[in-house]
Amino acid sequence: MNTLYCDSVGAPLFAIRQKYLWLVFGLLLCLMGGCQEATEPETLSLPVTITLRVEDQSGQPIGRTDVLFTRGGNAANLTLAGSTGGDGLLLLRNQPVRLEGEDFLFRFIPPVQFSLDPITVGPLRIPCSDTTLSIRLSREELIRCNSAYSAALDFLLCLDEQDSEELCTPLLTHNCPNPLEFTLGSLLPDALGMTLRAIDETGQELGNVFSRAAGERFQLCLLFQPNAEVEDEGQISFSASDGVGNAISGSIRVTAQSERCDECDCPDSFSVREPEVNERDSVCVGASERFEVPIRLSNFSEEGCDYLIELQEDFSGGDVAILAFNGRNKFNATLAAGGNTGFLSVLYTPSSRGEYRDRAVYSVRARNPEGELLECESTIAVTFIGWGGIPECLMIEDANDTSFVPTTQRLFQCVNQDDNRLAKRIAFINTGECDLDLSLALDDGSVFELNPTELNIEPGQTQEVLVKFLPRDENIWPSGRGAAPPLVEFADVLRINGCEPASFDLTGLADTVCSFVTNLCLHRYGEENDTYTEGVRILEDNQLLFVNQAETSDIDFYVDAIDVGIPEAAIRSESGLLFKVVDSRSLSPNETLCDLRDRYFDECAGGGFSASLPTVNPNDVIIFKRDNFCGAMWISKIDLDRADPGNALAQVCFQICYPL
Repeated sequence: MNTLYCDSVGAPLFAIRQKYLWLVFGLLLCLMGGCQEATEPETLSLPVTITLRVEDQSGQPIGRTDVLFTRGGNAANLTLAGSTGGDGLLLLRNQPVRLEGEDFLFRFIPPVQFSLDPITVGPLRIPCSDTTLSIRLSREELIRCNSAYSAALDFLLCLDEQDSEELCTPLLTHNCPNPLEFTLGSLLPDALGMTLRAIDETGQELGNVFSRAAGERFQLCLLFQPNAEVEDEGQISFSASDGVGNAISGSIRVTAQSERCDECDCPDSFSVREPEVNERDSVCVGASERFEVPIRLSNFSEEGCDYLIELQEDFSGGDVAILAFNGRNKFNATLAAGGNTGFLSVLYTPSSRGEYRDRAVYSVRARNPEGELLECESTIAVTFIGWGGIPECLMIEDANDTSFVPTTQRLFQCVNQDDNRLAKRIAFINTGECDLDLSLALDDGSVFELNPTELNIEPGQTQEVLVKFLPRDENIWPSGRGAAPPLVEFADVLRINGCEPASFDLTGLADTVCSFVTNLCLHRYGEENDTYTEGVRILEDNQLLFVNQAETSDIDFYVDAIDVGIPEAAIRSESGLLFKVVDSRSLSPNETLCDLRDRYFDECAGGGFSASLPTVNPNDVIIFKRDNFCGAMWISKIDLDRADPGNALAQVCFQICYPL
């Protein structure tokens, strides 16, 4: 790993100053020579990682710094690479760099609190291997008169790579009216072996006692030079006054750690993502599903150290069990240098509805090539969160209602009719997390009908069942029409497997005197041999059927002899249907002939009927009957084709109310 230092230690320097910003580069001379051998082609490139590190003058990482970069020196080609994280780092991975090196241009946009303009750096020659570029930003802080200042400096030193490190506070000023005399205290405990010094903004040392007027800048710097491994913390204080009542005080907390880097180190932390098993992704109770829990652990050891991973605490043995770690047995795994962990495979078999939590823990040890082991404090803790789901049924009146279905349903229908408007719709909603299977049945089923009888409803979905009451002649008059009073009350039981209530009663009331309005027009064609092709047939279930055929023997009525001179026509029947004209009237737009059924019903029992009506006119009300059933028709209009009277295609339009 090559490093381009941005501090002032041990290499040729160049610096940029911009409004309290000190950006100092120290380029290791050994990096500038490139990595290309004489026999290698100039066009060969290698993928490298450029690590950008942004910190303040005290060594603290600075996050939220936007970074733009481009190859070469053209600033117009700069593109956003991203922002530094909380650790102050941004990694540019897999950047192709030629073996002789590559020029890169960078632009850093500091966070808002720095109040700095964007800073352009480069072009810099990046070598053909992984490289770190460190940027140090200096801030100025004001210590208000008669207040206290506090700061923290954290040292982490690798004894095999460097023997000292110096960190400084921000550039400090005060706003007291008079110059202050500062006195530096001692670092406690002194076992840390650090050297404290005060410097001005040019780097000139000020001594342990110095004077600063308002606005004059200074920094406090600590030099850490351990000769052995150290891990400790301490504190240093200072005070200042003008002798006439104005004063400030300050303290700096210091943590220091130095260690040998050629020994095997434990990983700092592990990234374990909990599986997102919620109600939508849940596993049904009694079923099993395998989940892969990602565990991100990489071994970047350059000393050839291995990580030994062993199961320390298994899941409790309830609803979840470990199948494998990293594709192998669940008990242990060895992560060699350069390797990565993958997944913890678990099997989830929920035994009840609701959330299930469990935890497994793996211990980690670092092993160097000599076989020496280092117990790591960090463990891999996997928390499994599962949800056991079940289907759940909610029954409502229809898909637009939220009320529960009553225990008894009453339906109405006319005899021999199938009017969907009178059917009962029952909606079933699956409010659970698993598929809902329902089956429905009737105890009797002779006059009631269900559609469908089997349902499979996915979670969150709704399906409807249509319940119909369909009484027929044989149900109303089981011994034949007129042989006994009609049966009009019926009952059945609807049973539901998979929902509550599991059953409820159905009752039906049959209507034997229903009337229905039908509007239609019949034509009389002037064809050879007086062939009639349109008419109406009354079916056994008392429904009217429009027919178009050559024979008239089974047509109950048709039109004939439409006069081409005046709007009149004839109505005939060859099936025994009888007619008589009883009224001539108009109907309002909102009125139907069935609205007048009580007015004409008594006409059915009177006389004056004939097998045909030679002449009918618009607005005529005609009663027709056969056997015990009777109906009425109203002639709304008679249309004539007056352009060609000899071959007229005329029509008679009716509104029919049947039966009365």
